[in-house]
Amino acid sequence: MSQTVNVFYKSIILSQGHKETLEYHGQGVLSQHGLYDHLDFKADQHHFQIDYKDDEVILKNHQQALNLHRHQIKDNDYPTDFGVLHLKTKLLKLDGHQDHLHLVYELYDQTTLLSKIFMKIHYIPVHEEAV
Repeated sequence: MSQTVNVFYKSIILSQGHKETLEYHGQGVLSQHGLYDHLDFKADQHHFQIDYKDDEVILKNHQQALNLHRHQIKDNDYPTDFGVLHLKTKLLKLDGHQDHLHLVYELYDQTTLLSKIFMKIHYIPVHEEAV
């Protein structure tokens, strides 16, 4: 089953003493793909796809993807305009329910912490918002 949702996305990125906040609002689809909940939405110039279950998350934005697992440090090859970055991810918090997904994770370049990301995504079925 899938449902159309309005999505409110916010992430705070802490990196080397700097703080960046990103916010997006858009419409998307929440569905079930096998064992994963799947959220697909577009906002501004971005197309996000997020698959998650109890202890694992896959974040996709266009051709880029990050794999996160609660109990493992995961290796990721992350393509950029400057070449492929070899990153490690560490999932610190995963809280997913019917109306939201909250994540906290860290990105490493081998052993060096590059950034810590706090991500909150709230989604509201379109039919509920009209009431």
